[in-house]
Amino acid sequence: MGIRGAACIEVHELVGLRVAPGSSGFGQTQGDEARRNRNAEARTPRDDLNHRPKSCARRSQMSRLRTAAMALVILSCSCTGQATTATSTPSPSPSPSPVVFGTPQYRALWVDAFHDGIKSPAQVEKLVADAHRANLNALMVQVRKAGDAYFNQSDEPRAADIKGPADFDPLAYVIRLAHGANPRIEVHAWLNTFFAGQSSKVYLEHGDSWGNRADDGSAGGYLDPGVPEVQVYTHRVFMNVARNYDVDGLHMDFVRYPGSAWGYSPESLSLFKLETGAQSVPSPSDEAWQAWRTARVTDF
Repeated sequence: MGIRGAACIEVHELVGLRVAPGSSGFGQTQGDEARRNRNAEARTPRDDLNHRPKSCARRSQMSRLRTAAMALVILSCSCTGQATTATSTPSPSPSPSPVVFGTPQYRALWVDAFHDGIKSPAQVEKLVADAHRANLNALMVQVRKAGDAYFNQSDEPRAADIKGPADFDPLAYVIRLAHGANPRIEVHAWLNTFFAGQSSKVYLEHGDSWGNRADDGSAGGYLDPGVPEVQVYTHRVFMNVARNYDVDGLHMDFVRYPGSAWGYSPESLSLFKLETGAQSVPSPSDEAWQAWRTARVTDF
């Protein structure tokens, strides 16, 4: 498009004014011109007289170069502006879609206390090593089997089948090794809740008043959640674990009645009658009775 169109200016070349022969131009006479030249020669050192035409030529050349350079600068700026205008600003890239993670995955192993698993230091070491090799990320270790404890910070008796020195704490050792593994393995404490076993210390001491009964009067080593003292005692068992060990979870097993025909301990029947106004022993199919039993477990 050229300099003129791009810069929106006009560049004119200045040329010398031609004067007709015998004329000095601008209405001046030859005599006036001669006098002016003599005066200029008188003011100019003699050594510079021969250089005046050359200096004028250099100044004229430099002037043309400056004009050309200015034109190039104008052209460069104009072209840059034109390119910026002509090229549309690219739109920003869309934000990447957020990464959606699925439900956290448990690759867990249940370690029951009726078999080997955490009963000795060697068993614990093998358990954690096997879990790591199998790419498991959680261990559910049973630490209360039947009114006993596989952890030292407990009000209940130490489990009789623990193999190791008296200060060996199975739960603490599992936590230490599993949490120290890379990647870390979670440890969840698994406790039988309302099952204690008829030979357990708690059942032998409180079975007559705390023990669960079926509608035919039979017993089975369960504690009755309808008895307030049972709830207080069992809650304390769980809190001993939660407060003293860095477990990642607590699992309540047997947090229920043995069946729909259970819950007929003398104290539960007395409380049911007191709270509902019932006058007789309810049958297992009595809806009010079943709702009352359900509420006892939910309250716990």
